[in-house]
Amino acid sequence: MQGKVLQGVVTGQQVWAGNRKLAEAKGVRLDAKTRASLERLEQEGKTILLLGTDHVLGVVGIADTVRPSAKVTLEQLRQQGVKTFVMLTGDHDNIAKRIAAQLQLDNVHANLLPEQKVEEVKKLRGQGTVAYLGDGVNDAAALATAHVGVAMGTAGSDIALESADIALLSDDLSKLAVAYDLARKANRVIKQNLIFALGVLTVMVIFTLVENLPLPLGVVGHEGGTLLVVANGLRLLWTIPKPKASPPKKTVSRPANT
Repeated sequence: MQGKVLQGVVTGQQVWAGNRKLAEAKGVRLDAKTRASLERLEQEGKTILLLGTDHVLGVVGIADTVRPSAKVTLEQLRQQGVKTFVMLTGDHDNIAKRIAAQLQLDNVHANLLPEQKVEEVKKLRGQGTVAYLGDGVNDAAALATAHVGVAMGTAGSDIALESADIALLSDDLSKLAVAYDLARKANRVIKQNLIFALGVLTVMVIFTLVENLPLPLGVVGHEGGTLLVVANGLRLLWTIPKPKASPPKKTVSRPANT
């Protein structure tokens, strides 16, 4: 039951861990004390995990924290032309709204199962090009459904990495803005190269039809156009940010024994 339950056997008894929906699906009744704990933790904006057998054994509240680089990255992407930011999460509505408010997101959909994330991505595809960023097992299907799937390389699950089109080899979200900027520049260079290459060939063909084109001049024009395309592509090397060098290690000198 992907995205719904974690089950195991402990001392011969089946134990499960999941959310409130799972408990209701299993027919487990929540007593007044458990409901009070759930409401309190949900009001605090925490993700709820119930642990139980044929009854609830305990309630765990997990608090999500926003990455320090998240807000800055979103602002950079806005400046680069990204218009809409939407959160798709399986967390409780209160948690999702709290994080969405911190990041100033345009929309948020909470309490989603993996298949529901896919449906939301399909709806967004009807409004424009969709890039989906995720790192969990529950994100794999949505990553494959979006126009561009981006997985966090070091923190992402194996299935998320396999489903994504791009893997960021860092937990730093600012790399997403760098990758997007580099992709836009690469796209511009590709279009420029097509124009350069086709332009040179078109001029040579027209010149040949109007008047005889000397062979040396034709070779220079053809190879020169190729060199121009290569040189234009190499410009991207100067746009890739270089990794910062680690500071040198400090050494402590000790006086020699006399």
